[in-house]
Amino acid sequence: MMRKLTLFLWLLPFLAQAQIYQNGLLMPINPKKIASPNDFAVYLPKGGFPAYDAPNGKRIGRIDVATHEGDISFIGATPQSEITADPKYYKQISYSKSVLCYNAQKQGFVRVMGKYWIKVSDVQKKKFKVDNWQNFLNANAGKLLGYYANDPGLNLRSAPSIKGKRIKTLKGELMQITPLNINQGMWTKVKIHKLKKTPCETNLSKEANTEYTLTGWIKILDNDGTPNVWFYPKGC
Repeated sequence: MMRKLTLFLWLLPFLAQAQIYQNGLLMPINPKKIASPNDFAVYLPKGGFPAYDAPNGKRIGRIDVATHEGDISFIGATPQSEITADPKYYKQISYSKSVLCYNAQKQGFVRVMGKYWIKVSDVQKKKFKVDNWQNFLNANAGKLLGYYANDPGLNLRSAPSIKGKRIKTLKGELMQITPLNINQGMWTKVKIHKLKKTPCETNLSKEANTEYTLTGWIKILDNDGTPNVWFYPKGC
């Protein structure tokens, strides 16, 4: 019995990590080779991604830019089968760029636009990567204007667990969150800057605009792998 319990506890971090990857983004490995920095567009490779009706299922079309409209669409065998992606299925990540999001992963496939499946190996062949939100938030810390807690707020804790002592409840745009790329499951160690004014309301340096700093852990992703924080993709 003790041996089984030990094995289960050893597996817990891996089970938590598997949950994280159920939601994320299809990111270009080298964005500069995909489109001009000034183009307002959703990152997609030339020729799009082959689309399937299910994991290891039948290929039914592709996810690509519709030539007559310029929208991200599922393009099937006939014009009648073409379906434009709802904006909720992609995420703006910078002033001019958005990426396609996935909301499930199974048997080497990810699901996009709510119902179509893309093979992970096809994504990689196109020089893209299947990236989870935690990786994205860590990689872009300092590049974006900052991260802020979703309503109704996030608890900053002393340890990566709800059992960790609550240091502060983070609310609003004056509690700026910076991930430190130290992770445990869906938890990330962060540094908090309590700002005097939001960055777009002042010309002060970050140091001069900071009342105090805190360090601790937040559950940066929800149980379905979506972020518990938001950011301004366009900056000020």
